[in-house]
Amino acid sequence: GLLDESRTLQGRFVQGYPVAGRVRDVGQVVEEYAIHGVKIHRLVLATEVQALDGELSEALVRVAESKSIPLDVLPDRLGLKRPDRADGRASGSEPLIPNVGGLFWASKRIFDVAASAILLTLTAPIAVVVLILVLLDCGLPVMFWQMRVGRLGRRITVYKFRTLRAPYMRNGDVRPEQERVSAIGRLLRRTHVDELPQLFSILRGEMSFIGPRPLLPVDLSRQAKLRFAVRPGISGWAQVNGATSLTIEEKNAMDEWYIRHASWGVEFAIVVKTLKAIFAVMRRNEPAIQAALTEQNASMSLAARCQSSGEMAADRHP
Repeated sequence: GLLDESRTLQGRFVQGYPVAGRVRDVGQVVEEYAIHGVKIHRLVLATEVQALDGELSEALVRVAESKSIPLDVLPDRLGLKRPDRADGRASGSEPLIPNVGGLFWASKRIFDVAASAILLTLTAPIAVVVLILVLLDCGLPVMFWQMRVGRLGRRITVYKFRTLRAPYMRNGDVRPEQERVSAIGRLLRRTHVDELPQLFSILRGEMSFIGPRPLLPVDLSRQAKLRFAVRPGISGWAQVNGATSLTIEEKNAMDEWYIRHASWGVEFAIVVKTLKAIFAVMRRNEPAIQAALTEQNASMSLAARCQSSGEMAADRHP
């Protein structure tokens, strides 16, 4: 995205890149991208800092320092080797995550493709009705999107029908928070109909019907690694055993439990619990949560012992 002080360029595209706001509003722009799950790794200034107005340069430096975002000056970078990514990895590198194979996972993918294609056809009339209702209730755009983390740690875009009205009314006044979610929005959330667009993500191979829920980068546990071995799902073991009442660590433990124990029996149990959740309030399943945490701790302890044994063997045989 681009930033420019010219009011006439706001909201327009330059060579396919959107003008996301003014330079003085860089802080708000970074926060807006973060809401959609997009992390800003670098700010690039197209001119020298000294050439900017003092207020603008202070805004850039202040945001870069407060949010730990590298600030590059393009003239200084011209002719130099492209730097590595801000997270320390070479550009284009992917985390090394073990692949999950086997007959179950292969048949699960076949089922996902067939079921998503059928459901997209059957729910097309419902999607059209929902689209019209959202358009009349919330206005444009009718879709809400977020950048989340999927299989192998790759970023995926998750789409939903909008259920929130704009934060500002037409006259510029702030809309009260309790008025942002309408009766239609609450119904869509309650029935999960707002997630119908994710059927396209399943068909494309980015998601599955059942799996770890794709999380925002800021919501990932430090131990989140095994969850990257499989495709994220619309519903999962964590969602039907506590959902939003779970901590980040508990969600990660529940998702790892699902990956280790995945079977058609577990898939069926999650589907049944998901359907029940439409008509009942989802509560924490303490036995399932504790079982997942215990198994995760045991697995981490075993991995630590194996690593320690390997290091001792290396010391004995340099």
